[in-house]
Order: sequence, then C-alpha cells, then structure tokens
Amino acid sequence: MLTKKQYPDWTSLIVDAYHHGMAHMQEEHLEKYMDDLRDDLRSSFLRGSSTPAVRPSGGINCSAMTALLAEGFGAAEDPRDLPRVLFATGHFHHNLLYAALSSALPPDAFRLTIEEVVDLEPLPWWPVGPGFNLSGHIDLQLECVDDSWLACNAPRKIVADVKTRHSLGMKKKKDIVTPSNDVWGNLSQLAVYSALKGTIEDGALLVYINREVPKALGSRIQCAHIFPEYLSAELEAVKIRLDKAVRGEFDPEMWRRKYHGGDLAKEFVPCQGSPTPYCPVATECERRREGMFEV
Repeated sequence: MLTKKQYPDWTSLIVDAYHHGMAHMQEEHLEKYMDDLRDDLRSSFLRGSSTPAVRPSGGINCSAMTALLAEGFGAAEDPRDLPRVLFATGHFHHNLLYAALSSALPPDAFRLTIEEVVDLEPLPWWPVGPGFNLSGHIDLQLECVDDSWLACNAPRKIVADVKTRHSLGMKKKKDIVTPSNDVWGNLSQLAVYSALKGTIEDGALLVYINREVPKALGSRIQCAHIFPEYLSAELEAVKIRLDKAVRGEFDPEMWRRKYHGGDLAKEFVPCQGSPTPYCPVATECERRREGMFEV
C-alpha cells in the first residue's frame, strides 16, 4: 500500500498512487480488471451500431451537436478501424489505472466507486424522451474517510473522468480547464455527473493517461483539478444546450465560437475541416449553417 502522508490535494495523491500501484500491483485487483477488460474489448470491437442520442459523455458541449443528435443524426457507422482501436486502448489504460489505485490506496482510508452506471432522471433539467439517454456511467469516484491523508481544504469526495492522450497531447495539457478552452466536452460531462452526485462545490478531476510508451522522463499520468466555478458555469451552458435541443433550435455554437470572433478563435475545434472524424453530425451541421454566416 501507499505510504501514509498528508497530501495537499487529490491530483498529487492520484499520481503517487498510480505509480505505486503499477509498481506493486496486487494480483486480486489485476485479475478483476483483466476480467473487466475482456468485456470492454468485446464492446469496442463487437458492439453493433447504436442509435444516436444525447448523453453526458458526448454531444452536450455544442448546441448544434446536442440538437442534431436528439433529432437522430450521426448514425453512420465509421468504416475505419481507428475508433475501435482507440476505444480498446482507452479501456486498457482505464482498467490498469483502476487496478493500480485499488492496489495502492488502503481500503480503510479510501472508497473507490468505479464505472458506476447512473440514472439521469433525478436531474430535473435532463430531457426525458426520444433522442436523450436516461443513463450514463461515471468512470471514477473517490472518497477519503481518513482525514489524515488529505489537507483540510481538499474535498473528501470527488468525481473524476479518465482520458487517454498521446504524448504530444500530454505536453499540451492546460493547467486550468475552463468552459472557454474545453473543446472536447470533458467539462460538460463532469458538470452533469457532479450535479447528479451533489459535488459541484467540491470541483472535479480529469485524469489523463499517456496511451503511448513515454520515454524515461516522459509523463505517464497527469491530473487536472476542475474548479467549482467552472463546473457551475459549464453546467448552466449544458442546460441551455439541452433546452435548445428540446425546442428544436439549431445553433452552430462551436463553429460560431471558432470562426466569428468567439473565445475559440485560436483553438482547434471538433468541427474544423469537413468531413471531420471528431463530430458525428458535422455533415448535417455544415448543411444547415450554410448561409448563416459569412466565413
């Protein structure tokens, strides 16, 4: 187990626990997550095409995407193998992380809730009807039940989402993730789940894992703490996008923020280029926004 000391925050604790657990993996935890990985690999390569729908993990960080997914666009199955390989690689690293944390963090001091399937209906603003998923799953929830492990100002419960990145992406990690620079919906997803769990005021965590084999000095894991004010701001933006989608209002939000003087003018965005592998509704969005703006 990890040597006990008082950590200033969750980010430093998770990094230490990951490295300790990877170096001192306990067989029972490795076996468990090896079994889970088998199911995840089947899901990555053998799952059938799913019906397009709005879900916390995708489609709520841009009004156009939210509205078009709710209408049923984005159903085309990607014929390439790349998305399947990326899903499989992500699952591999997720399960290794879970096994490492379970091996490193003493169970009498920490409670880990891993890959919990949750019901979204308790959220009064989440739409109920065709085009909207009513369930989701939270990668990781952490609770510290021994105060001597964390500084007094660190939250005792926190929701975390795990992402894999290539080495260049690890180098470009933003120190502070805000609604104005999060183009992938990571903040949107965490805002929904934190609201569901009542932990908005505690902030949230993004855990980044390098999906490549880094050099000796390369970064294998990084964490970013999401401040409560940014979670709250993004939650309000998500509510607006959902409401527009229910009303059938089309707003190419990400495009507008990129190309028309918005806060993403210097950022790569998922709708950049056409066709794009980063947005499932890019073709229909491009058709509808034709004539809306002068580019």
